[in-house]
Amino acid sequence: MDDGNADRPDPGTPGASAAALLVIAAVAVLVLALVAVVTLRDARRDLVRAEAEAAGIELASTLNGEVGRLGDVVRELSSTVVSAGPDALDRRSVAGFDALTFLPAEPDRVLVDRLLAEGIDVVALRPTLDRTRDGDGDVLLAPPIGTPPTSVLVEALYRTDGGQLSLRPSVSSTAARRAELAGFVVAAIDLDAVLPVDPDVRWTLTDGPVELRGRGAPLEEAVSTDIDVFGRRWTLATPVPGPGSPQAAEALVVLLGLVGIAVVAFAARQTLVTRRRHLDQVAVARRRASAIVTLSGVVQQSHDLGEILPGLSVQMSDTLGLDGLTLSVATPTGAMREIFAHGTRPDATAASRVGDLTEVAAGETLVLHLHRAERSIAVLRVVAGRGLDAGDLDLLQIAAEMIASTVVTARSSEQQQEAVARLQALDELKTAFLGTASHELRTPVTAISGFAFVLAERWDSLGDAERRVFAERIASNARALDALVQDLLDFARLERGDHAVVLEAIDLSELVRHTLERLAPVWQTHQIEQDIDAGCWVEGDRAALERVVTNLVSNAVKFSPEGGTVHVGVHHDDRVELVVDDEGPGVPPEDRDKIFIRFFRGTSQAVVRTRGVGIGLSVVEDFVLRMGGQIDVGESPAGGARFTVALAPVAAPAATDDSGPTPETMEEHDVASP
Repeated sequence: MDDGNADRPDPGTPGASAAALLVIAAVAVLVLALVAVVTLRDARRDLVRAEAEAAGIELASTLNGEVGRLGDVVRELSSTVVSAGPDALDRRSVAGFDALTFLPAEPDRVLVDRLLAEGIDVVALRPTLDRTRDGDGDVLLAPPIGTPPTSVLVEALYRTDGGQLSLRPSVSSTAARRAELAGFVVAAIDLDAVLPVDPDVRWTLTDGPVELRGRGAPLEEAVSTDIDVFGRRWTLATPVPGPGSPQAAEALVVLLGLVGIAVVAFAARQTLVTRRRHLDQVAVARRRASAIVTLSGVVQQSHDLGEILPGLSVQMSDTLGLDGLTLSVATPTGAMREIFAHGTRPDATAASRVGDLTEVAAGETLVLHLHRAERSIAVLRVVAGRGLDAGDLDLLQIAAEMIASTVVTARSSEQQQEAVARLQALDELKTAFLGTASHELRTPVTAISGFAFVLAERWDSLGDAERRVFAERIASNARALDALVQDLLDFARLERGDHAVVLEAIDLSELVRHTLERLAPVWQTHQIEQDIDAGCWVEGDRAALERVVTNLVSNAVKFSPEGGTVHVGVHHDDRVELVVDDEGPGVPPEDRDKIFIRFFRGTSQAVVRTRGVGIGLSVVEDFVLRMGGQIDVGESPAGGARFTVALAPVAAPAATDDSGPTPETMEEHDVASP
């Protein structure tokens, strides 16, 4: 009997299982087909985009070459202005430029209005003009100005001391460079003349947020290529064509070999991704290598930090997108002194933490300590204008090392120049000393010999008064010769290091008083006024102190007018001071830091008219320093010179002869009269 179910397959039979497998296979095939189609479409889209990027790079390269050519034209025109003058450029028409002129450093209103009518806004150009003036002297591209936007190339010209125009300043400091600025060659680019003219090519060129030019319909999907031209970054956008729709044969191939096509498509996609990643890495490496070469070129231009830092800061800011930086160098005392600043000032409170950084956010301050021989020689602070990655930080470290090397080289060069200058000055002083010493020795010797010869030859014919005059002349010249010889002996002993001071507690008040009394006949042509506090004890060498007093008072008498007053004071406060004032012409401020240098005698007429070899005051300073004191020169109340010797006070000995040194004990020391 038929129950109606005889024709139905049993779900548990092999036929039912096969049907289920076919359904599963069909679903799998459908899924694989969809995956394959999507994968192939994505691969084609990536390939089309890669082709569009290549076309954009080629177009950008062409545009970059055209703008670079215009930069070369601006350099040639600048050279023309240098050789033929600014008038050679006025109203000149050059292919590729809408406007071209020479802009003086201080333009008048007529020129500013004329340039504004030609699309050049001088006020808007001012930041670029300042940057060109303070940079490395190369051509720069200004941000777009006007409507429609106009891009302008600028190069600075300088006027040297001879009044001639030059492409480079003759000085290194920023202030001096600005003073030499003569003006700028300003050229407005005719973008329509230099941009691609193919009507089938669609593109958009922007400078930051400003669209410079565009051709064709708006771009729905585009690739962007950056163009670095003369300090500006332009962006060229070109369209990415749609991938199109699969063909019937293509779909058939997909259906017949889904698995193989899927694998191939996947492999192709991975290959494209890998290749694109590799190309990106190569491009970044090339940009960084180019930046290193550029920075090295700037550093090698000079050993003068004033010449290098402006150009180096501009290059670093452009390459790394920095908003600002400062450089501080170590002084001889170890303190850091800021010598250069550019752009936005960094945060002075930011700490150094370069070692643990892999990225830096925009606006953040980064501090780099520059070291040599385990010693900090400089501190570089930078403000990130954009986010910096690990590669940017590596490049920043390389730039910092270049700056450190430049600081060391500049410091070494300065020290060598200073050493050469000191040696030259010392050589000149020694030459002058030999001539002066010969003259100073010859003069009293000649006088003594002459007067003695007259006395010997004409003794019987001369009266007592004449013989006394001749004898006094001989005695006066003998004293001058003795003082000069004593200076030379002291100097020689100090040079050899043979004159060791023996420190002991000495009553400076009594020593000065007795020295002035003993030498009063020598200085009888002047009034010696004393203001001496009693009991001013110091630790010093008796012979050295007597020499200091003798030389300072003799120096004051020599430069004071005859009959004038020399004031000698000894005072005690937190230190003991010996003060000698005269009524002479004084020491000019520009000579005060050199007055104690050996062989230096000054440049005033008063010095030229007096005798001396320029070592008396250097001997005084040497003695004072050996006794742990210091000596200064300034202006006296009477307008002359004031010499102040400061010594550390000591307590008076417990048992001492309050009569102080006697003339007999004074004679035991080898102290010559002036």
